[in-house]
Amino acid sequence: MFQRKGGNVSKNRLISGKIITGYLERFPRTASKTLARKIYNENKAAFSSIEAVRSGVRYYRGMHGQKRRSELADRRFILPAPTKGNPYSLPQTDAKEYVPYHIPSELKNGLIIADTHVPYHDTYAITLTLQYVKENADIDFLLINGDFMDAYQLSRFVKDPRQRHFVEELKVAEHMIAALRQQFPDAKIVYKEGNHDQRLDDYLKVKAPELFGLEEVELRNLLHLADYGIDYVGEKRIVMCGKLPIIHGHEMWTTLTNPVNPARGLFLKAKHTSLCAHHHQVSMHNEDDIMGSQTACWSMGCLCELTPQYMPINKWGHGFVLITKEPDGEFELENKRIWNGKVI
Repeated sequence: MFQRKGGNVSKNRLISGKIITGYLERFPRTASKTLARKIYNENKAAFSSIEAVRSGVRYYRGMHGQKRRSELADRRFILPAPTKGNPYSLPQTDAKEYVPYHIPSELKNGLIIADTHVPYHDTYAITLTLQYVKENADIDFLLINGDFMDAYQLSRFVKDPRQRHFVEELKVAEHMIAALRQQFPDAKIVYKEGNHDQRLDDYLKVKAPELFGLEEVELRNLLHLADYGIDYVGEKRIVMCGKLPIIHGHEMWTTLTNPVNPARGLFLKAKHTSLCAHHHQVSMHNEDDIMGSQTACWSMGCLCELTPQYMPINKWGHGFVLITKEPDGEFELENKRIWNGKVI
């Protein structure tokens, strides 16, 4: 393995081993060759060469084969065993793979709603939406594209203490969930998390970190979504509806800007045909590239009150989306607007 020039091999190995483990304690993340060079330059009397030191560093890091690895008494510095996917024994990563949620390919006709902000929803707008869909479409899936709940009292902004508290909101929100399931008993329902739905996690992280991560206080469980057969999509995941990526609108590091309209802001950020909500505005933007390919982006309307106390003057509008997708992923989209009591 490694030894000092001359002298008793066992004794010298003990000395050199103590030197190496001492450096490993101080520099656990330093590359083996770099660390070996440092150890040798500072302890030349104890080692025959830099390569001998490097061999010792690799030995204590468990990089001399599985048999030598299993014989190590001091296992503090062992790196993961080399594998085909990790041939250099890099440390295990905490990074998570980002995986979009896919609407099942066999489903064809869908309704997309967003920004109901329960309990500040607009009952009339939701009623018009349901009536129109019942009369004009036969949907087999429903996507709730974020901000189903308002979570008003969990907001980081200044709050009116007279408004509903979170527990009361939960009861109203579950009532709405039950009503939607009753209207579409056989449809696949997907609940995508928006920035307001995310307020519960943010609140727990700051106010009650001991509770964060408990399944009992996750929004999906507080609303009993599993009992209604509803999938919950969190972690800012994209929902893929065939070839159409759907986001709520808060997912990017800086939120979508609104130059001209939200659809153009989405185009500038996504650079891909896509749909968003979040801005409470019905809009579309499309452009052709030099080769004649077209990118189209849409923003969809909301189903909440249009003149909330915190921002009564705005450019909001009610709306919803109907989408038909083919097995190959192609789709047709109708970005519906509710205006003067009519769906247009």
